[in-house]
Amino acid sequence: MHTISDGSATGTWNIVYGAWHTGDLPFIFGNFDKNLDCFGWSKANEPGRKALSNAMQKSIAAFARTGDPNNSVLETKWKQWKPDLMQKLVFDANNKKQNIYVSY
Repeated sequence: MHTISDGSATGTWNIVYGAWHTGDLPFIFGNFDKNLDCFGWSKANEPGRKALSNAMQKSIAAFARTGDPNNSVLETKWKQWKPDLMQKLVFDANNKKQNIYVSY
């Protein structure tokens, strides 16, 4: 699930637009200029979305290298998934910074 809080007067990104397939691709590739999602980008949310993009890129690279998505920019430690410890790593952001946490 993708949740991006944009802090606008009309509500959060998640409430206005919700989650959709490929919504994470601009963050994974760091491409916020030419894509179908660019209507949601602004100077106001640039610091938060770029920080989130950096964290997602580092996590994917770490996972590809080692099988472990933990890295130096995550704000939390994600434990290896087990059936009795069902948790998810949530990548979120506000206008200013990333907000990454583990949810059970």
